[in-house]
Amino acid sequence: MKNKLTHQGNLRPPPPPATRSRSASLGNIGSMDRYSDLRTRAADFVQEFAPAGPVLILAPVRLAAEEAARAACTGTLLGVQTRSFRDFVTELAATGMNRRELVPVGRFMREALAARVTSALADTS
Repeated sequence: MKNKLTHQGNLRPPPPPATRSRSASLGNIGSMDRYSDLRTRAADFVQEFAPAGPVLILAPVRLAAEEAARAACTGTLLGVQTRSFRDFVTELAATGMNRRELVPVGRFMREALAARVTSALADTS
C-alpha cells in the first residue's frame, strides 16, 4: 500500500472530527493569504464544533458570517448564529443600557451631534 501525503503533508489522514482535540484543531491555523482560505477554515470549524453545541460566528459584517455558515452547511446545522461585531456588542450591552434608560447612538445621530458641537464652537470663536 502506498503512503500518500494528505492533510498538510502528514503521512496519515487526519483523525475524524469526534476524536480531534479542540487545541489541535485551533493550533494548525497557519497563514491565510486569501479570503477563500479563511472561509474554508471557518466552515471546517463550524462543521467540527456545531454538533457539540451552539456556535457563534463573528465577522466584521454579518454577510461574511452568514457566508461562512452557508459554506459549513452541507446538511442541517442547528445552533449556528451569525453576528457582526457591532450587532454582537449592541446585543451584549442591551440589558445594561435599558436599565439606565439609554439608547444606542447611530451614525446619523453621531454626525448631527458633531455638527452641533462644531457649530457651537464656531459661534464662540
